[in-house]
Amino acid sequence: MRRQVKRHVSAPGPLNAPQPVRVLTDARGRPIAVAGKSVETVDNEWLQEDGSWREKGELRRRYYEVTTVADGHVVVFRDLTRGGWFKQRA
Repeated sequence: MRRQVKRHVSAPGPLNAPQPVRVLTDARGRPIAVAGKSVETVDNEWLQEDGSWREKGELRRRYYEVTTVADGHVVVFRDLTRGGWFKQRA
């Protein structure tokens, strides 16, 4: 008789969830390095705002799609409500 092995499986999380990241910026606040890797180009920039009617409160983020020397295309954003920088795949 084969012995059954119990495995613990955690619940799946959101796909492409934002991860905190260290970002260096120029005087205008645009990224010049992401996680220690130089930004070659800022390819796109946009502002996302949602009202305070949301359960989690107001959402204000400034997004940048950048190309870094090592990682290629990366999307980073600054949380303008709570502060901090975050990274997502492009």
